[in-house]
Amino acid sequence: MTKAKAFLTLSLLVILAIVYSPRSSAQGRVPALIELAAQNQDQSLGARDRSRYEQSIHVEKFKPASRPGDAQSIESTQDTVVVVEPSTMPDKTGQYPVNVRVIQDTDDKGRPKKNVDPNAHTLLSFGSVWDAAFYPLLPEKKDFYTYDELVSEKPKERVFKFTPRVDAPTDRVLAMGTVSLDARTGEVLTIKIDGLKNLGSLDKHLDDIRTFTSVTDYSQFEGKYRFPTYSKGLVVSDVSHFKGNFRYTFEESKYIQVLAVSK
Repeated sequence: MTKAKAFLTLSLLVILAIVYSPRSSAQGRVPALIELAAQNQDQSLGARDRSRYEQSIHVEKFKPASRPGDAQSIESTQDTVVVVEPSTMPDKTGQYPVNVRVIQDTDDKGRPKKNVDPNAHTLLSFGSVWDAAFYPLLPEKKDFYTYDELVSEKPKERVFKFTPRVDAPTDRVLAMGTVSLDARTGEVLTIKIDGLKNLGSLDKHLDDIRTFTSVTDYSQFEGKYRFPTYSKGLVVSDVSHFKGNFRYTFEESKYIQVLAVSK
C-alpha cells in the first residue's frame, strides 16, 4: 500500500469514528431534543395528574440464588389493581392531591382477597417513586444531568444516556439510565432506569430502597401526551413492610380526564 493510500484509509477511519461515536453534551448544554423531551414529560405528567386511571402490578418476592447456576426461589407473589385519581378540591398549596385506592388484591400466594382494603399499602402506594422513574427528565431536572448520545438501531429514534452531574443538588430525586426519543418530536418512547438517587429527599425511609431498575414503554394519547403504559423491573428494599428482593411487571390504562389540563 502506498503512503497516499494509507493516509486516505487512516483519514476515512478517523471520520467514521467521529461520525459514529457517542456524542456528549458540551459544557453542560442540554441537547435540543432533550429540551423537547423535557417539555413533553412536563405536559404528559400534568395531564396524567389530572386524570383517573388504573394501575396493575404483579410482584414476585424472591430469594437470590446462593451460588451461580442455582435457581432463584420465589417466596411470594401478589397481584394488585388500584385506581389513581386527583382530589376534586385543592389543598392549602393550591395543588390537587392524587389519591390511590386499591380495588383488587391478593394474598402473598396470589389468591384473590374477598375483602379488599382500599387503603392497603402496596408497592403502588409509592407514587412519588414511580413518578421519579417514569418522568425523570422534567424541566426542573434536565439541567442536572450530563447527556451522551448513543448509536440507535432504529432510524427514527435517538438514544441518550443521562447521568446526574457531580454538582447536582441532593434535595431532589434524580435518575440514571437511557432514554429513547422520537427523532423528530422528542417524545419519550422508552426509558431504562439503572438507579435512583436522593430518594430520601421524598421520605427518609425511602433511603432504604437499595436498588431500583426498570424498563418502561410509553404510549401516545390525544396525539401529544406520553403515558407509561408498561414497565418491568427490580426493587431491592429494606423499607419496613417491604423488605426483600422484588421483581415486578406493571401496566397502566383506562385514562379519563377529570380535571382541566393547564395550557
